[in-house]
Amino acid sequence: MHTLYDDVEGSVNDFVDGYEIAARLGADLAEARRIIAYFEEKAFVRVDDHKAGIIRLTVEGVDAVEAENV
Repeated sequence: MHTLYDDVEGSVNDFVDGYEIAARLGADLAEARRIIAYFEEKAFVRVDDHKAGIIRLTVEGVDAVEAENV
């Protein structure tokens, strides 16, 4: 979550490649999908394209990172 937050500078408007972010952190595709699904369930990210892994940060995600809850 912190890497996503940093990449989009806290913006809830920027769509990014969640699989690429996960890969930079050492996660394979299966693990990236699980992580994204988890954060989607928590409402920290919104998935625009499940196949391509395109996500954006939500207000809840911003609040969680800023409160150090993730």
